[in-house]
Amino acid sequence: PVPESEEEEEMYETDETDETDETDEEVMEEEYIAEEALVCTFSINCIRAIESEKLSEDKLSSLPKDGLILATRTCEIYEGMTAYDVLMSVTANEDVEIHNTESYISGINGLYEFDCGPLSGWVYTINGERPSAPLNMYVVKANDEIALQYTCNLGEDL
Repeated sequence: PVPESEEEEEMYETDETDETDETDEEVMEEEYIAEEALVCTFSINCIRAIESEKLSEDKLSSLPKDGLILATRTCEIYEGMTAYDVLMSVTANEDVEIHNTESYISGINGLYEFDCGPLSGWVYTINGERPSAPLNMYVVKANDEIALQYTCNLGEDL
């Protein structure tokens, strides 16, 4: 359309400029976020409990047959996040019931420490290794693979 007055001409110029500026800013912001985003993977499994002969039939029937309470998923992390922060973030919108303090997980979805004997309970690993720091003290790094796993033998069976 051809503007009929100076006001209309300014309006068209302003609208076009604003749209272009917003689009450029949005693109730059998306690129910045993509460059700065850090991720890790997270999973929860109880396969050792399922394989154990010590688990009660009631407990066994309430757990997934494949032992995957939460299949491996990629999650975004931020500088300074701990493994506990990731656990809480990932499970916030999932059907996962956690019984814990910030540094110790006593139960997940009805499976508790000692359900498979005196050496059983929940442990976590980072990239396949058990850190010496508790869950709330381990600061997650980009591309860490965090696994919360049920052990029947103080982690020796993982």
